[in-house]
Amino acid sequence: MVSARSSGSPVVSIVGTTGVGKSDLAVHLSRTLSPPGEVINSDSLQVYEGLPITTNQMPVSEREEVPHHMLAVIDAMVRDYSVPAYARAAVSAVEDIHKRGKRAIICGGTAYYTTSLLFKDMLPSESMEDGDNGVTTAPGGERLPEDDPRLTLPTAELYARLREVDPTMADRWHPRDTRKIRRALEIFYATGTRQSELYAVQRAQQRLGPGSVRYPTLVLWLWSEQQILDERLERRCEHMIGSGMLDELRALDCRLADAKLGSDYERGILQAIGYKELSPWLATNNPEDLARGLLDMKVATRRYARKQVKWIRNKLLLQARNAGEMIQVVLLDATDLSQWRENVALIGEQAVQDFRSFVAGERDAFDARDYTPKHLHDMLQPKLERELSTAADEWIHRECDICQGFVAVTLAEWERHVGSRSHRGRVARQRKHEAFQAWQQANPNYVSTRRKSLDRDADINLSVLHDESEAAGKA
Repeated sequence: MVSARSSGSPVVSIVGTTGVGKSDLAVHLSRTLSPPGEVINSDSLQVYEGLPITTNQMPVSEREEVPHHMLAVIDAMVRDYSVPAYARAAVSAVEDIHKRGKRAIICGGTAYYTTSLLFKDMLPSESMEDGDNGVTTAPGGERLPEDDPRLTLPTAELYARLREVDPTMADRWHPRDTRKIRRALEIFYATGTRQSELYAVQRAQQRLGPGSVRYPTLVLWLWSEQQILDERLERRCEHMIGSGMLDELRALDCRLADAKLGSDYERGILQAIGYKELSPWLATNNPEDLARGLLDMKVATRRYARKQVKWIRNKLLLQARNAGEMIQVVLLDATDLSQWRENVALIGEQAVQDFRSFVAGERDAFDARDYTPKHLHDMLQPKLERELSTAADEWIHRECDICQGFVAVTLAEWERHVGSRSHRGRVARQRKHEAFQAWQQANPNYVSTRRKSLDRDADINLSVLHDESEAAGKA
């Protein structure tokens, strides 16, 4: 059995929603603990340079001389910096930090960046990408350029092609999820192997067990009550607008125009919340577009924060449970900023020190609940029993005939949809319409007589209206 005590130097991974204070905790722990720490960014947008405000990078003046890795290292014009390319560079940084006797602290809210560091061979594309820019290559070394015509088709055509070459993954991904559809096709074109086949191999290898963990890891989950967090996020959006974000976006827009690159909001730095929402203002410079863009930015930020919590509860906690003692998750309550030192900083320090002692064999056990507020213990339980990527039997593709355009790719999604108020309302209206049509067919004589009556009444009304208009004209 793989044990945390025999698996090398531990790492700390700080996760949580945007705006909850992850970077502040990372710097604090790096400064106060022994050995001192160095921070490795695991935010997929903060790897890009040129937009520190838009991507919420911690200002240099607030880093207190703590070294930061994988932060602002990729040119903003790079459209597809891949997860495997990131993982290779970040793992190299971790190993270098450990060699120098320092503590590695991973900090960021991007799910697939974090898991690529915590787990080995997490991604089916990891063995198929090469180079610092993450361009996909075939076994013979042939590269797929970013503008490969097979990957630049409209989303509907890409999805139809995926349905042809890998119907299993076509069922897995939503027809409008351009990024995932393109990635599945990219893997197939580069290697000749279907993405579904790669997932099957990884399921057979039980990729999420203790043996797949890179390092003994203490995960510090910074959590906040949703209403308090929403208010905090709205204030932060307003602060960003007033602190130079608009100038950053103008500069980016000019660079995109000079490079003749389109605005694909699902690739690269353009995924950053703010650019898409404020694009109308960039085109018009209209104050109304700016106000509307700020509102949209706030909505998108709140939605993203909920998505991050969903990932932690649905996936990360499950992955940690399957990893056994190799990955421990402590929840720290960051709701009350006035109690941040007591509720976050000091408890976080103690948890990191105790976990390191446990890994070194100086403690008999480590229980994450000892550092998590009692009223939040239930939050440490995974919401799902199986990770969806390993549960191929739950992959479905169902289109709702009543709610046009709705597609479910999991059984849970479909069940939520058919139980929703909007769907049930449409079903009820359709049944009434069908019942009325059936009644009409069963009573053709009444319907015919009634229509003649209505037509006669209409003719009379038109005649009266004509006479009245003529009389008004003569007057």
